[in-house]
Amino acid sequence: EEETAKVKYGNTHDPLAILGDRCVGNTLEQLVPFLASLWLYAFVVDARTTRWTGAVYILARLLYPWAFWRGSPIIMLSTVPGYCVVWYHLACVVWTLFAASGGVGERT
Repeated sequence: EEETAKVKYGNTHDPLAILGDRCVGNTLEQLVPFLASLWLYAFVVDARTTRWTGAVYILARLLYPWAFWRGSPIIMLSTVPGYCVVWYHLACVVWTLFAASGGVGERT
């Protein structure tokens, strides 16, 4: 475990440096899926409700530093809602496009 931490976080043992590294790193890792799903949802489904799903995601991200500091399983209070928002966006986009195409049935 010590060797894994050394590779993952470098030679620092400063807890605040590790916290800052993970907060920035995790935010950047999740930024692309979130923004892509947010834009698709706003364009395809409903731009007005996007503000609420985006707010839920941002609130979950605001919990990340505290949750990371507390450790597992508390960190799930920040990460799982964010993942759910992204998957909700994508599911709604797929459903809307599927419904708009006529769904399942015979094509004439």
